Amino acid sequence: MNQWPGVRLRVIEGWDEENSHLDYSLHYEGRAVDLTTSDRDRSKYGMLARLAVEAGFDWNRLWERALDVFLREVTAENGVTITSTPSHLLLLAAADGWRDSFAASVGVGDVLLTRGPAGVMRPSRVVDTRYVTKRGVYAPLTATGTILVDDALASCYAMVRSHSLAHAAMSPLRWMSAWGSSRESASGVHWYANALYKVGDFVLPTSYRYR
Repeated sequence: MNQWPGVRLRVIEGWDEENSHLDYSLHYEGRAVDLTTSDRDRSKYGMLARLAVEAGFDWNRLWERALDVFLREVTAENGVTITSTPSHLLLLAAADGWRDSFAASVGVGDVLLTRGPAGVMRPSRVVDTRYVTKRGVYAPLTATGTILVDDALASCYAMVRSHSLAHAAMSPLRWMSAWGSSRESASGVHWYANALYKVGDFVLPTSYRYR
């Protein structure tokens, strides 16, 4: 019996040739896959892990939002380090101001925008990137759609390969907040953002999505 009508299994990643996992990851041997459900409902992940075991997977790990989180750490030559989810958009220096890039795609030689004296943004070349696991994650939304995290400039958005598109899509939520009709969620994904994720799966070209 299908307990989740209309819900599909999403394979996020299998074989890894880009060194995007921790050193001991079985992805480098083609012996691991990252799975979620199409609706991104975390309450289903426990059952998904159980089904994986019953299907023959000899080991699985359930990544919980309140526990360990797989993150990308980017360090610039001026000592500024920003840590985010791999799918988060970082804002890098460009000839016309800045360009957006998934944290997973940022590499040595790219240029972070960092806060300098008197709050002036200063470019600083990336000298190191690595993957880490830490506990807890936050996803604040600001009126401008950008945020300074540990003196590095970042977008408030993730999963979509365009800061400007994501910022436009979140306009109704900012309007609701300004009118006082939106209550801040203490945890979890806001219902409006969750709805956008679901719509995006059907209307966004693959090139605009993370992985």
